[in-house]
Amino acid sequence: MIDRIERLSKHLKQEICAILQEHIDDPRLSELVITHLQLSRDLRVAKVSIFSEGADQKEKEYILKRLRSVGGHIRGEISVRVPMKYTPKISFLFDEGEAQQRHVDDIFKQLQEEKSKDLPDNEEGMEYEQD
Repeated sequence: MIDRIERLSKHLKQEICAILQEHIDDPRLSELVITHLQLSRDLRVAKVSIFSEGADQKEKEYILKRLRSVGGHIRGEISVRVPMKYTPKISFLFDEGEAQQRHVDDIFKQLQEEKSKDLPDNEEGMEYEQD
């Protein structure tokens, strides 16, 4: 049963991405990244975690409001595309962990760039032994 839920979650995630890009005319929604989709055991509820690069709080509120308004259309498209006894009710939420991870990655990249600038030309690429 767990394998089935995982397969359906992956398939639903792909379909929702396609629906957002193909059927929704809002450019803010077509640029969303679906980071995770959690499907309930009874397959009736799908929680979709999303991420939008550079979105502030006001934009996030707009995106969630817009997703709620087109949720029925998305669910209807899923009922056509994915053969299931029940089409799951879909809820969207922002994945704050993804934003934090990208921020940490940016900090590491910046530190690496600063470190490479500080190294003399002849030492670049050399590895140092740690005591």
